[in-house]
Amino acid sequence: MPAHAADQRHILIVHSYHKGLRWTDTVDAGMLSVISERGSAFETHTEYLDTKRSGDETHYLQMRDMFRHKYRATRLSAVLVSDDDAYNFMLRFRDELFPLVPVIFCGVNYFTDFTDPRMHDIYTGVVEAFDIPQTIRVALKLHPETTRIVIINDRSTTGKANRKIIDTVIPEFSLKVAFDYLEDLTMDELRTKLRQLKPGTVILLMTFNLDRSGEVFNYDESIGLIAEAAPVPIYGVWDFYLGNGIVGGMLTSGRDQGRMAAEMALKIIDGTPVRSIPVVRESPNRFMFDYRQIERFRIPPDRIPPGALIINRPPSFYREHKEKVWAVGAAFMVLSGLVAALLVNIRRRKKSEESLRISEEKFSKVFRSSPDWITISRLSDGRYLDVNEAYLKTTGFTREEVIGKTPFELGIYGDNQDPKRLFDLLRERGSMQLEEMVFRMKSGEPRVVQRSAETIEVGGELLAISIVRDITEEKKAKEAVLASEQRYRAIFENASEA
Repeated sequence: MPAHAADQRHILIVHSYHKGLRWTDTVDAGMLSVISERGSAFETHTEYLDTKRSGDETHYLQMRDMFRHKYRATRLSAVLVSDDDAYNFMLRFRDELFPLVPVIFCGVNYFTDFTDPRMHDIYTGVVEAFDIPQTIRVALKLHPETTRIVIINDRSTTGKANRKIIDTVIPEFSLKVAFDYLEDLTMDELRTKLRQLKPGTVILLMTFNLDRSGEVFNYDESIGLIAEAAPVPIYGVWDFYLGNGIVGGMLTSGRDQGRMAAEMALKIIDGTPVRSIPVVRESPNRFMFDYRQIERFRIPPDRIPPGALIINRPPSFYREHKEKVWAVGAAFMVLSGLVAALLVNIRRRKKSEESLRISEEKFSKVFRSSPDWITISRLSDGRYLDVNEAYLKTTGFTREEVIGKTPFELGIYGDNQDPKRLFDLLRERGSMQLEEMVFRMKSGEPRVVQRSAETIEVGGELLAISIVRDITEEKKAKEAVLASEQRYRAIFENASEA
């Protein structure tokens, strides 16, 4: 035997029900999440009593004999049990199976204080204290028109324990609403009765894993069949129903139950006396709701208790694209400053042109309404991310033709211009000021322009912001004036010589 195996301590986990039952699986996951933090210090052994499928006396005696044979040579440090059947099994057989081994329970619905004080040296754990009153209160708050609450429950061990607890709760609400039980039915009979429910009714679903005919349903199957037939809101007290058809409620978490029990077990193994770890009688329950059911039954959001967990809520645009929103906001801030600076230069250069006034918060309007072209493109590949209306109007291209394309693909640059050199210069210098170029329109017409550009980094990517002015007519006018001056000068000089 390897040395590390001899040093391992053994923990036995005994579940009341079967593997694959969501409650049992989440309890088991909670236990193992704690134990696994100790690495290879512990070896766990997991057993399932499977009492939802078989729970008669013969079954319990066979399980006892199996445990006695299987673990006769295993020295256990602790036994973890989940739910009432496994807990009662240990109360009955622990002395002959695992004498002096501490037992830590969770998920026990009907816990009573020990009459024998010596039991406090052996047993402790977490009571499954689901909160039916809080679930009923929130259901009545969210559906103030309710006059009747129908309770779905089975006749299993868990169901019988549920019934005892519910019967103590009903008097608190009996003057406000009527209560009816749907239990001891086949699943088909139950679904028929559910389809007949009228508005003003709310369902409180406890457990319905075993119907009158003896057919067994896991939690997913049970809630699926019930939710499909029920035309009214369903509430519950366990989180394994959430997301499968219930509106919500004050819900108990199987994972939390298992986690707390395992933490107690490790404390005991580390040397803390069992007696000094009291039984936890209040589960860490919380309000949980399904957004889809809130929408289905048109529940006003302001009625939902503050701090409640809401699943299936569609993400807000900001939450889903927060980085992009911040990046675009930063880009607009930078662009606002760039446009403001360029407009100052334009005013200085051409005083006769009507001044354009821009403020940081009105950048978008300036971008769209500017008579000059304004383009935003990626410096890495030159592809346009956005262009303003002036660009489209002057060049003759449509927005669909431009976005995602490069100016080279559109054929905008003139034949005598090296596009790679232009982008290399911009990347090297970080900016370009009033560079005269020739752009070709969609029609093929060449236009003389002045281009100013600036680079900015957004989200780790370099963008080029360009403002382009069409100076074709201005240049023609200047050339005409210059030609006229030269013509008159020639006439004057010829006249002087004569």
